Amino acid sequence: MSQESPHRYRIRYSKGPSIRFIGHLDLLRTWERALRRAKIPVAYSQGFHPHPRINLGAALPLGYSSECELIDLWIENEIETTEIMSRISRSLPPGIELASVDLIPASSPSLQKSIRWAEYITILDQKFSVEEMKLKVKELLAEDTLQRTRRGKTYDLRPLLNSMEAIEMEGRATLRMTLSSSQQGTGRPDEVLDALGLDAALVRIQRKRLILSEEG
Repeated sequence: MSQESPHRYRIRYSKGPSIRFIGHLDLLRTWERALRRAKIPVAYSQGFHPHPRINLGAALPLGYSSECELIDLWIENEIETTEIMSRISRSLPPGIELASVDLIPASSPSLQKSIRWAEYITILDQKFSVEEMKLKVKELLAEDTLQRTRRGKTYDLRPLLNSMEAIEMEGRATLRMTLSSSQQGTGRPDEVLDALGLDAALVRIQRKRLILSEEG
């Protein structure tokens, strides 16, 4: 007797400020519990230690909020996306809100292979004017290399920084930047802030968009 292959769904959701200090692994466990409560028939992997087929997108650094997180899950039988959204929305804890649920081809590349760039905004708490930040950004982008150290290893941040601009938001100077978020390398907003001479502990950072390879 043939067995139907699991169906693959992609969920977009936000991670609010109230849970910004929940780490990647704890977030995965939160999703597993929510899916069980929602009675979503998640498919399991094969082998000696089966686990739910749930694939979170690019890990969000601790302390960041986001309105564009992605998660892929495989479900044993096809369910209407509106039904999935309704069930899961009632089971998620405060701080996580669903934006969309889409049925996608099972053969689609993994999220890790698909995600290319991430767009962030950083609202500065410090007393910098937009004009002053525009000058700092211009000087930084003019650099050919930005040597930084992460986990004891030196690397060049400059190729990971695709674009950056200073704008005004909520009456404050705000940085909008697009950084690499791929298997070839990941840029972090806090390291860009450090290169600008700013203290990342004194700002609010939100991920606004994950850009997939098929989106250009």
